[in-house]
Amino acid sequence: FPLTDHIIRPYPRRQLTNERRIYNYRISRGRKSVECAFGMMVSKFRLLETPIHFGVNNIDCIIQAVCVLHNFIRIHDGSFTQSDKPQIQSCYQEQLNQNQSKLNNQRPTNNAVNLRNRLCNFFSIHPLPWQEKYTV
Repeated sequence: FPLTDHIIRPYPRRQLTNERRIYNYRISRGRKSVECAFGMMVSKFRLLETPIHFGVNNIDCIIQAVCVLHNFIRIHDGSFTQSDKPQIQSCYQEQLNQNQSKLNNQRPTNNAVNLRNRLCNFFSIHPLPWQEKYTV
């Protein structure tokens, strides 16, 4: 995936300074937490096993709804049946085409580069006590 306003990426190895190494470490830790949480949701909601072809705003709403449903299920010990799940129709071909054209542009935007640099700076100014041990 390219670096975008909504997807952060690590710095390439050839460009690593100590600050960038710390940034890469911190986003890697965050990614692992997100993957673990998302894995739990995917096990309940098979819809998430396939690409979601909607715009970023719609995906935010979908993920928030899935989180609410996931928490509801956990609170109620999963005490509902398969027939309780709504049937979801696939009628989003137009959005699929729009989103595919957006993915074809692989160059990062200035906003995306600036955001990554600001996060890198933040992680250096506000270090975790143990991060130096894992980034050397």
